[in-house]
Amino acid sequence: MFKEKSKLKKSKQDEKQKNDRNKEMNEGWVIFCDFHEITHTVIKEATVTIMRQDNKKMELQMSSRSEALSFAALVDGYFRLIVDAHHYLCKEVAPASVVHNIETGCHGPICTEYATQKLRQEGNDEGIYILRWSCTDYNYIIITVVCFETDIFNGPNKIRQYKNFQIEVDSDGFRLYGTDTLRPTLKELLEHLERQCLHTDNVQFQLRRCCPPQPR
Repeated sequence: MFKEKSKLKKSKQDEKQKNDRNKEMNEGWVIFCDFHEITHTVIKEATVTIMRQDNKKMELQMSSRSEALSFAALVDGYFRLIVDAHHYLCKEVAPASVVHNIETGCHGPICTEYATQKLRQEGNDEGIYILRWSCTDYNYIIITVVCFETDIFNGPNKIRQYKNFQIEVDSDGFRLYGTDTLRPTLKELLEHLERQCLHTDNVQFQLRRCCPPQPR
Protein backbone atom coordinates (compact mmCIF):
# COMPACT_ATOMS: atom_id res chain seq x y z
CA MET A 1 0.00 0.00 0.00
CA PHE A 2 2.85 2.33 0.92
CA LYS A 3 4.65 1.57 -2.34
CA GLU A 4 1.51 2.31 -4.39
CA LYS A 5 1.07 5.70 -2.67
CA SER A 6 4.73 6.54 -3.32
CA LYS A 7 4.39 5.66 -7.00
CA LEU A 8 1.24 7.77 -7.30
CA LYS A 9 2.92 10.73 -5.59
CA LYS A 10 5.98 10.43 -7.85
CA SER A 11 3.77 10.24 -10.95
CA LYS A 12 1.98 13.46 -9.96
CA GLN A 13 5.30 15.18 -9.35
CA ASP A 14 6.63 14.09 -12.74
CA GLU A 15 3.46 15.34 -14.45
CA LYS A 16 3.71 18.70 -12.65
CA GLN A 17 7.36 19.08 -13.69
CA LYS A 18 6.45 18.24 -17.28
CA ASN A 19 3.65 20.83 -17.31
CA ASP A 20 5.98 23.43 -15.81
CA ARG A 21 8.55 22.77 -18.53
CA ASN A 22 5.91 23.07 -21.26
CA LYS A 23 4.71 26.34 -19.72
CA GLU A 24 8.24 27.72 -19.72
CA MET A 25 8.78 26.65 -23.34
CA ASN A 26 5.52 28.28 -24.47
CA GLU A 27 5.95 31.44 -22.41
CA GLY A 28 6.08 34.47 -24.66
CA TRP A 29 4.69 32.65 -27.75
CA VAL A 30 1.21 33.39 -29.08
CA ILE A 31 -0.40 31.42 -31.93
CA PHE A 32 -1.33 33.85 -34.72
CA CYS A 33 -2.81 31.48 -37.31
CA ASP A 34 -2.36 28.24 -39.21
CA PHE A 35 -0.77 28.29 -42.68
CA HIS A 36 -4.06 27.76 -44.51
CA GLU A 37 -5.40 31.02 -42.98
CA ILE A 38 -2.66 33.17 -44.56
CA THR A 39 -3.63 35.17 -47.64
CA HIS A 40 -0.38 37.00 -48.41
CA THR A 41 2.72 38.59 -46.93
CA VAL A 42 4.19 42.03 -47.48
CA ILE A 43 7.82 43.10 -47.09
CA LYS A 44 8.63 46.75 -46.42
CA GLU A 45 12.27 47.41 -45.66
CA ALA A 46 12.98 45.11 -42.67
CA THR A 47 9.32 44.57 -41.70
CA VAL A 48 7.31 41.48 -42.68
CA THR A 49 3.52 41.70 -42.48
CA ILE A 50 1.51 38.45 -42.54
CA MET A 51 -2.16 38.87 -43.50
CA ARG A 52 -4.95 36.49 -42.50
CA GLN A 53 -8.22 35.71 -44.26
CA ASP A 54 -10.14 37.83 -41.74
CA ASN A 55 -7.88 40.84 -42.58
CA LYS A 56 -6.06 40.66 -39.25
CA LYS A 57 -2.32 41.02 -39.54
CA MET A 58 0.92 40.41 -37.69
CA GLU A 59 4.00 42.58 -38.20
CA LEU A 60 7.49 41.31 -37.49
CA GLN A 61 10.39 43.72 -37.32
CA MET A 62 13.55 41.97 -38.45
CA SER A 63 17.11 43.23 -38.06
CA SER A 64 17.66 43.77 -41.80
CA ARG A 65 15.89 43.53 -45.17
CA SER A 66 17.84 40.39 -46.07
CA GLU A 67 16.60 38.77 -42.86
CA ALA A 68 13.04 39.88 -43.69
CA LEU A 69 13.34 38.31 -47.15
CA SER A 70 14.69 35.08 -45.65
CA PHE A 71 11.83 34.85 -43.15
CA ALA A 72 9.19 35.59 -45.82
CA ALA A 73 10.76 32.93 -48.08
CA LEU A 74 10.56 30.41 -45.22
CA VAL A 75 6.84 31.12 -44.67
CA ASP A 76 6.25 31.07 -48.43
CA GLY A 77 7.95 27.70 -48.83
CA TYR A 78 6.10 26.07 -45.95
CA PHE A 79 2.80 27.40 -47.34
CA ARG A 80 3.42 25.62 -50.67
CA LEU A 81 4.53 22.48 -48.85
CA ILE A 82 1.51 22.31 -46.53
CA VAL A 83 -1.35 24.15 -48.25
CA ASP A 84 -0.98 24.87 -51.97
CA ALA A 85 1.95 23.91 -54.19
CA HIS A 86 0.72 26.23 -56.98
CA HIS A 87 0.60 29.48 -55.03
CA TYR A 88 2.91 32.03 -53.50
CA LEU A 89 2.32 34.55 -50.73
CA CYS A 90 4.87 37.17 -51.76
CA LYS A 91 6.20 37.65 -55.30
CA GLU A 92 9.46 39.13 -54.00
CA VAL A 93 10.51 35.72 -52.67
CA ALA A 94 8.54 33.38 -54.94
CA PRO A 95 10.70 30.99 -57.02
CA ALA A 96 10.82 31.94 -60.71
CA SER A 97 9.60 28.47 -61.67
CA VAL A 98 6.45 28.84 -59.55
CA VAL A 99 5.67 32.26 -61.04
CA HIS A 100 6.22 30.90 -64.56
CA ASN A 101 3.95 27.89 -63.95
CA ILE A 102 1.14 30.08 -62.63
CA GLU A 103 1.40 32.51 -65.55
CA THR A 104 1.40 29.72 -68.16
CA GLY A 105 -1.02 27.29 -66.45
CA CYS A 106 1.65 24.61 -66.20
CA HIS A 107 1.62 21.87 -63.56
CA GLY A 108 4.72 20.67 -61.79
CA PRO A 109 6.29 17.25 -62.48
CA ILE A 110 3.17 15.04 -62.28
CA CYS A 111 2.84 11.54 -63.74
CA THR A 112 0.72 10.60 -66.77
CA GLU A 113 -1.82 8.75 -64.61
CA TYR A 114 -2.47 11.86 -62.52
CA ALA A 115 -2.70 14.03 -65.67
CA THR A 116 -5.30 11.77 -67.33
CA GLN A 117 -7.32 11.68 -64.11
CA LYS A 118 -7.37 15.50 -64.07
CA LEU A 119 -8.54 15.54 -67.70
CA ARG A 120 -11.41 13.18 -66.82
CA GLN A 121 -12.43 15.52 -64.01
CA GLU A 122 -12.37 18.47 -66.43
CA GLY A 123 -14.85 16.78 -68.78
CA ASN A 124 -12.62 14.58 -70.95
CA ASP A 125 -13.64 16.52 -74.08
CA GLU A 126 -11.62 16.32 -77.26
CA GLY A 127 -8.81 18.86 -77.40
CA ILE A 128 -8.53 19.71 -73.70
CA TYR A 129 -5.00 19.36 -72.43
CA ILE A 130 -2.66 19.64 -69.47
CA LEU A 131 0.81 21.13 -69.41
CA ARG A 132 3.21 19.48 -66.97
CA TRP A 133 6.92 19.33 -66.36
CA SER A 134 8.53 15.97 -67.07
CA CYS A 135 9.16 13.81 -64.01
CA THR A 136 12.42 12.48 -65.47
CA ASP A 137 13.93 15.31 -67.53
CA TYR A 138 13.47 18.91 -66.40
CA ASN A 139 14.36 20.20 -69.87
CA TYR A 140 10.96 19.10 -71.16
CA ILE A 141 7.37 20.14 -70.66
CA ILE A 142 4.77 17.56 -71.67
CA ILE A 143 1.39 18.24 -73.28
CA THR A 144 -1.14 15.53 -72.41
CA VAL A 145 -4.20 15.94 -74.63
CA VAL A 146 -7.55 14.16 -75.07
CA CYS A 147 -8.13 12.95 -78.63
CA PHE A 148 -10.23 10.38 -80.46
CA GLU A 149 -9.13 7.72 -82.91
CA THR A 150 -11.56 6.22 -85.40
CA ASP A 151 -12.14 2.51 -84.78
CA ILE A 152 -11.63 0.98 -88.23
CA PHE A 153 -13.17 -2.30 -87.05
CA ASN A 154 -16.40 -0.81 -85.73
CA GLY A 155 -17.35 1.78 -88.31
CA PRO A 156 -17.77 5.39 -87.15
CA ASN A 157 -17.13 4.64 -83.47
CA LYS A 158 -14.28 6.57 -81.89
CA ILE A 159 -11.88 5.52 -79.16
CA ARG A 160 -10.76 8.13 -76.63
CA GLN A 161 -7.01 8.32 -76.19
CA TYR A 162 -4.50 10.43 -74.28
CA LYS A 163 -1.50 11.52 -76.30
CA ASN A 164 1.71 13.03 -74.94
CA PHE A 165 3.85 15.59 -76.79
CA GLN A 166 7.14 16.99 -75.58
CA ILE A 167 8.15 20.64 -75.55
CA GLU A 168 11.89 21.12 -75.39
CA VAL A 169 13.09 23.99 -73.17
CA ASP A 170 16.45 25.60 -73.93
CA SER A 171 18.18 28.99 -74.02
CA ASP A 172 16.54 29.85 -77.37
CA GLY A 173 12.99 29.30 -76.14
CA PHE A 174 10.40 26.54 -76.39
CA ARG A 175 10.31 24.01 -79.24
CA LEU A 176 7.80 21.28 -80.05
CA TYR A 177 10.03 18.23 -80.00
CA GLY A 178 10.77 16.76 -83.43
CA THR A 179 9.76 19.92 -85.31
CA ASP A 180 11.24 23.30 -86.21
CA THR A 181 8.44 25.12 -84.39
CA LEU A 182 10.30 27.39 -81.94
CA ARG A 183 8.95 30.35 -79.98
CA PRO A 184 10.64 32.56 -77.35
CA THR A 185 7.94 31.92 -74.73
CA LEU A 186 5.70 28.98 -73.86
CA LYS A 187 2.61 31.17 -74.24
CA GLU A 188 3.55 32.12 -77.81
CA LEU A 189 4.23 28.49 -78.71
CA LEU A 190 0.85 27.37 -77.39
CA GLU A 191 -0.95 30.19 -79.21
CA HIS A 192 0.69 28.97 -82.42
CA LEU A 193 -0.12 25.30 -81.79
CA GLU A 194 -3.78 26.03 -80.93
CA ARG A 195 -4.24 27.40 -84.47
CA GLN A 196 -2.83 24.24 -86.05
CA CYS A 197 -4.31 20.84 -86.80
CA LEU A 198 -1.96 18.41 -85.09
CA HIS A 199 -1.64 14.75 -85.87
CA THR A 200 0.13 11.63 -84.69
CA ASP A 201 -0.30 8.05 -85.87
CA ASN A 202 -3.92 7.90 -87.12
CA VAL A 203 -5.18 10.74 -84.94
CA GLN A 204 -5.81 14.38 -85.86
CA PHE A 205 -6.86 17.01 -83.32
CA GLN A 206 -6.60 20.60 -82.15
CA LEU A 207 -5.55 21.96 -78.78
CA ARG A 208 -8.72 23.64 -77.50
CA ARG A 209 -8.55 24.32 -73.77
CA CYS A 210 -5.77 24.18 -71.18
CA CYS A 211 -6.50 22.85 -67.67
CA PRO A 212 -4.26 24.85 -65.33
CA PRO A 213 -3.58 23.99 -61.68
CA GLN A 214 -6.47 24.98 -59.42
CA PRO A 215 -5.78 26.97 -56.22
CA ARG A 216 -5.76 24.78 -53.11
